Amino acid sequence: ELSAQGIPSLRMDLSGLGDSPPARTGLPAQAQATADLKAGLSQLTESTGVDRFVVVGICSGAEHAYTLALDDFRVSGVLMFDGFTFPTALTRPICRLRRLMRIRVGSLPQRLHSAVSPRSASPASVLSADQFGSGPSPADFQAAIEQLLGRGARVFLMYSGSKLERHSYTKQLHHAFGGAPFLRQIDYAYEPSFDHTLTTLQSQREFVRRTVEWVSRVSASQMPQAAAP
Repeated sequence: ELSAQGIPSLRMDLSGLGDSPPARTGLPAQAQATADLKAGLSQLTESTGVDRFVVVGICSGAEHAYTLALDDFRVSGVLMFDGFTFPTALTRPICRLRRLMRIRVGSLPQRLHSAVSPRSASPASVLSADQFGSGPSPADFQAAIEQLLGRGARVFLMYSGSKLERHSYTKQLHHAFGGAPFLRQIDYAYEPSFDHTLTTLQSQREFVRRTVEWVSRVSASQMPQAAAP
């Protein structure tokens, strides 16, 4: 889809994952991930001539994209899907309310206990908070995003419904960061109908549509040419 918009792109597996063999550098995992991504950017430059990039990452890929963007000035945009989360006092109560709302009246007696239990699971909330790691503090994250924005990079934070115990409502970032000005400069989407791995064709199509639309906008506004690894 990106190629159809004239944006050359690269989908890559980091060392030791999927189609990529293990690295032999001895670097720590995060440093190796950054090195792999930088190599991907350089390969795109060599093969296409572009030198400004938008990076799209899901889950741990979102965290790697964030680290790369801070380290490499060639990155002009970063889209993080189900990346770092910043729960508030309302996050878990709203999470449980959403679970209750999904229960059919006829099954309420049997399912009420599991719905309000912290261990309950549903198709859109099967991942526990512990599976996502701690991530940066709100203050560190805000400073990092402001650094990216300050150099003209664009940021898109997108969340699925699989992190309900960590991100459960549209105003959460506003509350978590006290309405900080940087929130008005980023793009944000909360899609509770999406699951973490975009299992349904509908969620896949919508994710692709939103991603391509955003990358195309960034490309048109900031870069004569752009690539998205």
